[in-house]
Amino acid sequence: EREMRSLQQEKKKRGRPSAAGAASASSSSSDEEMEETLRLDHVMEEEGVEDVVFDFDDPQFKHWASIRGLLTRGATFGVVGDAIDDLAEIVATDPASVGTVVEVAENEVVCVAAVVRLRGHYAARKHPAVDALEKALPPADVFLVKEKLVNVPPRVVAAAFGCLVKDVATLGFESFAVLVRPKAAAANAPSPEKKTRTHLACDDFADDCFATRATASLPLTPGDLAAVTLSFADFNAAVGDIARLADL
Repeated sequence: EREMRSLQQEKKKRGRPSAAGAASASSSSSDEEMEETLRLDHVMEEEGVEDVVFDFDDPQFKHWASIRGLLTRGATFGVVGDAIDDLAEIVATDPASVGTVVEVAENEVVCVAAVVRLRGHYAARKHPAVDALEKALPPADVFLVKEKLVNVPPRVVAAAFGCLVKDVATLGFESFAVLVRPKAAAANAPSPEKKTRTHLACDDFADDCFATRATASLPLTPGDLAAVTLSFADFNAAVGDIARLADL
């Protein structure tokens, strides 16, 4: 059994390089390569890593391909589709986006938690990913970009969200749009004793925390996704819930 040697919750602080050239890097990342990095243990085997050291950092251009791989295999792709390259570029290189990536080995991102600005921050048609998000989601100041490999430890996921909350705490964002994947319809139906359900139930523990604290939810097409909105106070509380569950 491999040992988790280090959980570094203080991010390295570095400036971001120019966004130029990010889109051209897409040709170097094949779908086959992304399939191989879907699980944490696959990354470790590929890189020859025996002991896991999780390194928390600000997203940078060098992370672009790895972030794109996570987003392409996650729920976000169901909303932005072919504009996933653009979204990965915003997260990795745009100073207006803030967030955290968790790495193992050299630039291999296994978890990302970041926010992308909405509500007219970008000119129309400048970023197709933002256009797609604003069309599909309920109004919000920012969209939460969150993806991870399936077996990343819950404490690592919680720590990434904790770093993100610190980054956005002073930026004045009042509303957050978050994609969640609800359980099957039957699991979300109200019980006979309770005529209404106050929130969507989700299998993923982080999704469930965000859905529980949400002030509103909107089913999306395809129907296996929903968008929920939270105030900053509720977002902060949900991250606290995630941290508590991760320690159980």
